[in-house]
Amino acid sequence: MDQRNPQPAQHAVSAPPKRRILITDDDEQIHLFFKSALASLPVSLTFAHNGLQALAEVKSSRYDLIMLDLLMPESSGGDFMREVKLLAESHPPIIIMSSIMDADLVRNCLRAGASDFITKPITPSGIREKIRAILYLDDLASGNPA
Repeated sequence: MDQRNPQPAQHAVSAPPKRRILITDDDEQIHLFFKSALASLPVSLTFAHNGLQALAEVKSSRYDLIMLDLLMPESSGGDFMREVKLLAESHPPIIIMSSIMDADLVRNCLRAGASDFITKPITPSGIREKIRAILYLDDLASGNPA
């Protein structure tokens, strides 16, 4: 450092790491919705069209959150949840998305290991709020990891 022109030490400030979210839904419009709704959050999105694709993703990569539709071709959300529980005792939080609103269905999903249940249609602000809360994104941005 030049004594005549002292410069303070500069410390690199790194952005909080992006949280990885697996979106599992057979509807391409839902994929586009999530891309748009979550563009402002520090998240990285991966998309699966059915439970089999989602299971392959979970086996090969680590995710911080799984958004899961219940009614899909080939392998349903319920099938996926059973398989994930067999893979490992701990798994990322799973938020069930469904257009079916039934108290027994919600209870069964939560008993099966889902962290939350949201009813479609989903609003952009509603999903951002839900994801911020589950992934503690506000705490990460302020430097206070949960």
